[in-house]
Amino acid sequence: MKKVFKFLIILILIASIIYLGYLFINRNHAENVEIEKVNNMTTTKSVDSSISGADQDLIEDYIRKIYLGIGLVDSKDVLPEFLDINNASTDWILNCIHLELARNSESNIFSQDEIKKVQKELFGDKLTIDLPVEDSYGNIVKNEEGKYILSYRSYEPDYLNYYIVDSIKKINDSMVEVNLIEYRTNSIIGEETEIKVYTLNSNEILFTQEITDMDEEGMSESDRNVTNFVATNKEKFSNVKLILEKEKDNYYVKSIER
Repeated sequence: MKKVFKFLIILILIASIIYLGYLFINRNHAENVEIEKVNNMTTTKSVDSSISGADQDLIEDYIRKIYLGIGLVDSKDVLPEFLDINNASTDWILNCIHLELARNSESNIFSQDEIKKVQKELFGDKLTIDLPVEDSYGNIVKNEEGKYILSYRSYEPDYLNYYIVDSIKKINDSMVEVNLIEYRTNSIIGEETEIKVYTLNSNEILFTQEITDMDEEGMSESDRNVTNFVATNKEKFSNVKLILEKEKDNYYVKSIER
């Protein structure tokens, strides 16, 4: 009788170990699937094979410099349309220049020479018009000493404009066409706990995502999920086409069309 009892105990222990192992394996599998969903972002970006990785980085870094935040300027000047850089919004040009200066300096006061230097770095020699001294938003003002002060207006927008790069196509040896998909989110201020995604011209909420903390890469799960949604539903959003021209080792915007 004792031998039978011991045998039953051993069977129960073996069955328990097998069951716990099954739960552990399945739990780890489920966790790994969730990790893969976050880390392996769905991308639909199309890049011509003839465009090098170094050029792609230059192009995307340049677009980040000329796509302004809507808290700095109104939506019309985030990325305005033009066929010739000399006909572009001067508010956009000035704020691109001064924002680039602010990114690379602890000061918010700049000389005319510093402005001219960054103007050439961002827009090349094709921009030949005389820019106004100040912008119409009050972000840029000239003081009595002839210096230029970057001073952001106290403005909390209801929406923020964003984009993802959809494609980069080579036109010829010196020009590329870049297509962006644009979208809006609510401004994440106060007690807001969700990111809401909209098109540029509608208040219809297309996607909601709970806000999560940033990871070591400077992104959050919510950022990735929003980007994935836009990338896999790009037909719901508007797009904008930029023509960039390469001169020496830099790209400059030639035109923007919507």
